[in-house]
Amino acid sequence: RHTRCSRDWSSDVCSSDLELGHALSARRFGYQVQGVSLTVIGGHTQIAAEYKRPRDQFWVALAGPCATLLVGLAAWGGTQIAIGVLHSMLVWLAWSSVLIGVVNLLPGIPLDGGAAVDAIVWHRTKNRWRGRQVASLTGFAVAALWASTPWLLASLFSRPVELSDILVSGLVGLWMASVSWRTYVYSTAKISGKVQSIETLQEVSLESVRSEEHTSELQSRLHL
Repeated sequence: RHTRCSRDWSSDVCSSDLELGHALSARRFGYQVQGVSLTVIGGHTQIAAEYKRPRDQFWVALAGPCATLLVGLAAWGGTQIAIGVLHSMLVWLAWSSVLIGVVNLLPGIPLDGGAAVDAIVWHRTKNRWRGRQVASLTGFAVAALWASTPWLLASLFSRPVELSDILVSGLVGLWMASVSWRTYVYSTAKISGKVQSIETLQEVSLESVRSEEHTSELQSRLHL
């Protein structure tokens, strides 16, 4: 029971830290944060406007995972002196923070690492939509990696492949691939000039898909 409570508590703390990192960095760059919402599978930071500069998007994207990793480092330090239930809670917090931080740094849409890739390409090409296009392509690779995690974990930790892991990984991978596909189609249309009006075709942006990005955290928690 203590293990389950520690796991749930640590996952909630990680989600809060991740979104707090996004929110504080966005405000630091002058963007209005309309709200931060937390759900059973993660969270979402709602920023009022699209990013004006690629560097803003880059640092806001990385702020969340970096904040989570720092919390994990602090929790690991705490395990050196804590005892009993507190030690157990800090161990789970450290592992959860590292896992969620690393997962969100994977370089593909709709994760924070995908937003960073988008920003880098946007900066180098001076084209917002080219960045989004490249990030969607790397998103396909991340989706494939995600779908294969049951077999990767089985080979790394000599554990059997569970049917539930295959189903969850497959569904999450399929969802990530669908987000990447929609983003790729729209960004390609924008680059080629086929999309004439945002009012007539809904924009698929990283800020819109970030509302679901922490669906990936559900998979992370299942492996804790």
